[in-house]
Amino acid sequence: STRKQLVKRLDKLFADKVKTRGKCQIAGLDGLDCKGLLQCMHILSRKYKALRWDFNNALAGCQAHHYWYTNNPWDWQELISQVFTEQYKYIKLHKNDIWDKNLNRVFEELRDLVNNK
Repeated sequence: STRKQLVKRLDKLFADKVKTRGKCQIAGLDGLDCKGLLQCMHILSRKYKALRWDFNNALAGCQAHHYWYTNNPWDWQELISQVFTEQYKYIKLHKNDIWDKNLNRVFEELRDLVNNK
């Protein structure tokens, strides 16, 4: 696999595992109604590679919440800092970690996690 293909596979494995949480984790926390399919919502952008496939950096959310907060990043940061405080602290602590760029290691860890459920 090329690196690009492997990243795509990793993103899918990761998102599928996050979605096994089974419901929108934002439901009832704001005035928005949940609508649409469950999606993986990264708390901090996927561009932060050290956290891209870290489950502390993701929530399961419906399409409506994902769309809203993608387009309202200040509201997103406020929600995370006030409601998901432990994850917020973790992300602040690790957002600048150096990533070893080992996609194969990440893939093996995710695959094992998914297979062991």
